[in-house]
Amino acid sequence: MTKQHGFSILELISVITIIGILVAIAAPRLSSVPAANLYASSVASQFQQARFEAIKRNRPVAVVWDSAQQAVITRANQNSNDIDCAPGSVDEVIVTTRTNEYGALSVAPDGFGGSDGIVWLPTGLSQNCNGGMSTGSLVITGRNASYKVLVSGSSRIRTERQ
Repeated sequence: MTKQHGFSILELISVITIIGILVAIAAPRLSSVPAANLYASSVASQFQQARFEAIKRNRPVAVVWDSAQQAVITRANQNSNDIDCAPGSVDEVIVTTRTNEYGALSVAPDGFGGSDGIVWLPTGLSQNCNGGMSTGSLVITGRNASYKVLVSGSSRIRTERQ
């Protein structure tokens, strides 16, 4: 009788399963992408989504920073073309992106004509909540990095590292 050398299929499956579990546990801890970068990308996507919503609904859509909730909130008014940028307004909330979902972050509006957000018009152009041109940004600071989400006067949205 010859002796077989090697591993059985059950042994191989067991080892692969254990390695998979260890990788699943370790991967998030080894991630090199800072939380501030992830949040900045989410907010930039939220600005773009709000622009598309304004065009689709043919109504203004606001994206505002609510410091009380520590969140960027996208909202629209279903009944009129008026939109209230003040925190806690009764407009329909479309999307809310909270900082606490990404770790310890701080966010500071920079620009937007003294307001804390912008309004996308049905034409796809933007203005600040006070009615002026919407050039401005949100500065997002995390433990290791700082990022800026910029909205230009031509309604271009981009993210850059500080």
